[in-house]
Amino acid sequence: MDVRIDEWRAPAAELHQCREAATDVEIVVMVPERPAMVFGSAQRGAATTTPQGWPVGIDRVVRSSGGGAVLVDPARSVWIDLFVSRQITAMPDDVVRSMLTAGRWWADAVASCGVSGAWVYDGAMMHGATPEVCFSGRGPGEVMVGENKLVGLSQRRTRHSVRIQGQFHVADPTDITHDILGLDPPDGDERPALWPDSGVDAVALGRTVAAALGAMISS
Repeated sequence: MDVRIDEWRAPAAELHQCREAATDVEIVVMVPERPAMVFGSAQRGAATTTPQGWPVGIDRVVRSSGGGAVLVDPARSVWIDLFVSRQITAMPDDVVRSMLTAGRWWADAVASCGVSGAWVYDGAMMHGATPEVCFSGRGPGEVMVGENKLVGLSQRRTRHSVRIQGQFHVADPTDITHDILGLDPPDGDERPALWPDSGVDAVALGRTVAAALGAMISS
């Protein structure tokens, strides 16, 4: 199996554009040029009617996959996408099972990089108290630490490949996300689990985790 690791730098909207896997498995560290609030496909109205106005320096993007809004920030979060050919037997040809497979790769990879207690949620989709926000709920394959989500996942499929988008945070995005969306302050379990080293360089960490994902997928 050919596993390739790449790094792309562009505005978040361009990084979300649809494409196919260039090889059996392509692991791409996504580095947006500017922070962006990325809304799920069902949130197009929220993307244009945020009650608090829109902060300077943060792009707004609507992705093609579902789920809640998530802040991507090259200095405060790590965004890695998996592009997997649908011919690869390691990737089940089923939405839920493929998410669980990707979640196990992610959990093993972050554990190998020093995260303790990571586990893969394998139940039904569960919305939190603020379903507008990605890290409030949980879905099959997402990686948890305790009862808080560490790695959020979403999926896009074409005839030829599966794209599973993943992200985790090194700094808490909850307050700014809730402020932009006009939401009440969240409870503690509505916040994401954070990477244990808060002072880490997010781009360098992305490269490290991508390499660990490559090793897990290849093994």
